[in-house]
Amino acid sequence: MKLFKVLLLLLFSSSLFPTTIIYVPLQESFQLSEFILKGEVLETYPFFDFEGQLNTKVVLLVEESLKGDIPIGSKFEFEVWGGKFGKYNVETVGEAQYEVGEKILVQLESINGAYHTLGLSFGKWNVKKDLDGFEYLERDLSDLGMVNVLEKPITKIKYEDFKKFLKNKEEVK
Repeated sequence: MKLFKVLLLLLFSSSLFPTTIIYVPLQESFQLSEFILKGEVLETYPFFDFEGQLNTKVVLLVEESLKGDIPIGSKFEFEVWGGKFGKYNVETVGEAQYEVGEKILVQLESINGAYHTLGLSFGKWNVKKDLDGFEYLERDLSDLGMVNVLEKPITKIKYEDFKKFLKNKEEVK
């Protein structure tokens, strides 16, 4: 009976969301990330991978490297599944979208020798400022279905709390 409930949950959750991922808590997502970078998106451009799939390269001007040894001021490229090229438009539902000029914090993982956003849009955070000028991070998980959710997913967090949580592995409220 328990197996039936799990299968029913998986079937039901996958029918609500086109893309379903296994949820991981924030601390575990830090461990899964090879790089955690903050910066500005300088450029995005389409390319075809070795299988002929249309994808997008994102060029990030690194302002801070929270995990991994990437120098401040350097340009770091990573890939996003899907893209636009001429009359072609390939969209991967649940994948993060990047716009030139936006300030982001991105958690990256290596897949087949290329860096990608951790968990599609799960690892992309928009950097924003509150009315007092303090930075906070916000992410949109609305295109993702998640299973194995044992806590409320964090979608908004003060930037300083994020850094403290990453460095000290302390619980942030």
